[in-house]
Amino acid sequence: MTMERLFSGLMALVSIFLIYLAIGYVAPIAYDPIGPRPYPILIFSLLAFGCLVVAFRPASFTKAIELGLNKTIIRNLILCALALLVYGLIFEVLALFLPLF
Repeated sequence: MTMERLFSGLMALVSIFLIYLAIGYVAPIAYDPIGPRPYPILIFSLLAFGCLVVAFRPASFTKAIELGLNKTIIRNLILCALALLVYGLIFEVLALFLPLF
């Protein structure tokens, strides 16, 4: 079993559980005749369907993917992740002081 099939099966189970939670959701204020329930049910249903398609597709439709990772690409991915982390950490400070200039 490939990792993508295992991950897709796990994501399908999680999305089915989230559908179960979304069915029981009731908004305190009725601002729409059908309420906010259909949107998460639709999104998680599509996610579950896509995951099940990937998990149970025939092996003839799959082929090995060579990602071509080398030291330069891995280094750039790590630098990008660190830059996003730093940006996330200083976002509130920047949002507070940048409008003053």
